[in-house]
Amino acid sequence: MTSLMAASDRHRLHRDPARPRRRRIRRLGRWLIALCAAGAMAATLVSDGTARPVTIGAVTYWDLQASLGSVDLHRGSLDEVTPWWYGLSADGSVTPALAPETIDDAVVRLRASGVRLVPTVANTTAGAWAPDVVRPMIHDPDRRQAHVADLVALASTHDFAGLQLDYEDLAGADRQAFSDFVDELAGALHAQHKVLYVTVHAKTTDVGYDQRNLAQDYAALGHSADRVVVMAYDWHWAFSAPGPIAPTWWVDDVLDYATSVVPPEKLALGVGLYGYDWSGGQGRDVRWREADQLATAPGATPGRDPVSGAPYLRYRADGVDHEVWYEDAESVAAKLELADAYGVGAVELWRLGGEDPGLWGSVSDKSGAGE
Repeated sequence: MTSLMAASDRHRLHRDPARPRRRRIRRLGRWLIALCAAGAMAATLVSDGTARPVTIGAVTYWDLQASLGSVDLHRGSLDEVTPWWYGLSADGSVTPALAPETIDDAVVRLRASGVRLVPTVANTTAGAWAPDVVRPMIHDPDRRQAHVADLVALASTHDFAGLQLDYEDLAGADRQAFSDFVDELAGALHAQHKVLYVTVHAKTTDVGYDQRNLAQDYAALGHSADRVVVMAYDWHWAFSAPGPIAPTWWVDDVLDYATSVVPPEKLALGVGLYGYDWSGGQGRDVRWREADQLATAPGATPGRDPVSGAPYLRYRADGVDHEVWYEDAESVAAKLELADAYGVGAVELWRLGGEDPGLWGSVSDKSGAGE
């Protein structure tokens, strides 16, 4: 999953660091009342009877063994897993990114962990985002209907609990067609007693930051789908200046908007477990494990930004300066507290494998699974 691409740094520079805490306190009572009134539809009840967000973990095809290993180790803290295994061919048909026997083996292993499986289908073709494959399908009623049938067939193949749709980089002109498509797919899956989750780019207004934000009507998608998964990360990304991928104040703003148009119990907060190592004007993806090793290397200068809550470090290698921003147990815990405060129905961890093992204590505190 990807998220925000073109956010202006002026929002970060002029933010009051105390604002998220003040607003969270003001809104906490309202959202808890709303959650109770809605019956906490998708939340898990822990032993004290309190509703906690469902915990979902993303398992990726390119890091399959590390992801599966994380599920094995922390199965008691996970309620659901969304295997990120399916893309689209050039003609729009669903295409697995792994060999069928590899998927079969992984499904058996995941089911043995006791987690519910809701695989993701992304609009990627040959590993690249392909909005032009999706666009003609959703605007053509006949092709849209055929694609819905293809997706429902996929959900039935392994008797999955449902599907998560991650169709990114559409345009504002696709907004109504995309909402109609999601509504049709939800109806078809519900007829088979299966769920539909829809992944959306993070935004703080309906218009958002660019065309792909405008393409996603949170309210309409929340009406049709069982869950709307908000990718609250990539505030800074591989081709931006270095900085936190998910500053707490921004995640607070994203949830503030999202819960104003989608019932909180239908929302899932996407929480990134990764970071970037920037050098030469570009960042490469890093996991906590690697960042933690870099932080202890000779000459490295680690720290934590008090405004965003994110850890960072600077180091020099082969004569080149590097700056790393990433997520650890402390920064993830702050996002889980926000999810709890807003009464969202779930948190989705993007992605499993190489994450800070210390974060699982916070995940267990916020979910009904426990270790």
